[in-house]
Amino acid sequence: MKNTLLILILLISKFSFGQWTNLSSGTTNWLRAVSFSSIDTGYVVGYSGTILKTTDGGINWTTQSSTTTNNLFGVFFINSMTGWSCGAGGKILKTTNGGQTWIAQTSPSSNTLHEPFFLDANNGYIAGEYGTCLKTSNGGATWTTLNLSTADGKVSVFFNNINTGFVTGAGMSDAIMKTTDGGANWSSVYSNSAEEFSSIYFTGLNDGYAVSSVTGKILKTTNAGSTWTNQTLAASDRLYSVKFPSQTEGYIVGGFPNSSRILKTTDSGTNWTPQISSTTEPLFDVFFINTSVGYAVGKNGAIIKTINGGLVGIAENKQLINWSIYPNPASQKINISIPTESDFQENGFLLDASGRTIKTFSLTGTKTEIDIVDLLSGVYFVRIGNAVEKIVVE
Repeated sequence: MKNTLLILILLISKFSFGQWTNLSSGTTNWLRAVSFSSIDTGYVVGYSGTILKTTDGGINWTTQSSTTTNNLFGVFFINSMTGWSCGAGGKILKTTNGGQTWIAQTSPSSNTLHEPFFLDANNGYIAGEYGTCLKTSNGGATWTTLNLSTADGKVSVFFNNINTGFVTGAGMSDAIMKTTDGGANWSSVYSNSAEEFSSIYFTGLNDGYAVSSVTGKILKTTNAGSTWTNQTLAASDRLYSVKFPSQTEGYIVGGFPNSSRILKTTDSGTNWTPQISSTTEPLFDVFFINTSVGYAVGKNGAIIKTINGGLVGIAENKQLINWSIYPNPASQKINISIPTESDFQENGFLLDASGRTIKTFSLTGTKTEIDIVDLLSGVYFVRIGNAVEKIVVE
């Protein structure tokens, strides 16, 4: 029991006391995209045909056979079994068994493909270089080329529904384009010759965001792309991916070529604040399973994770220095001691190692007792307000 517990502590303790923490990918290949199909199961793709899979929330990653050495730039899972990846040379791969096998699909393009996006198991799109945009209505059994009337690269695609979607990239007159008929016709909704918008994401039919990998510009629309306005920047950097796990909370990563950059908003993009990255490597993609648990991937095999939305841990927050949990390790009960009731939110949360909430509790005065007799041995986390503390259950 003690040896097993020690191993668990060594493996999982890296999740505590930090906004973002490093995971061991086992590769130095550049990692370009990440997608999770459940709280514990996720996939990362990158250069030289790299595909990695985790089934334990990122503690361990195993290499999957991609049957290609082409650089892979995008990955998208529609459910626990079915996903797609795409990359250089027009490569499109599909799995229907959770990544055990990846089968090459027939691609009508030899251009580099950057990002797949699927509305369901049948209807999907892929954005690529030289104005490439592909569409399938049968899960990728056949792909057709959409006419964007441009030779400029398209690297990101997002559809709100079967009819309305957007592509972004480099373009003097069509940096952001929109379709309202499922890709049959496209119109320019943002023009700028100095930009390349590397990622686009919508939180609803009207509200959307796009980020630039050239100037670090952040754009927002509140009218389905008719107009776009600049957002307040915390810093000027190359930005590569924007994702929103909720209507108001969003994340942006980037920093290429010399730094690592993470930005977060909690007010729908009115303000963006930097978060502390646990790696110095530039980041290319970010993915959040919920508002707490997220991953980002980048250069030289970098994978980082947060289980608390990037909030600081108790050891880094001087205002919470008097908060304590005892005993720790524990086996039957834990006690949470706080200096005053007003310092914290009414409810607290007990999380497992992957960041999943397994218990919610109310604070009772300055001392709260929590029964943990039903928990398996291992490492867990208590979150109250903006602070997270690790506990060990024996």
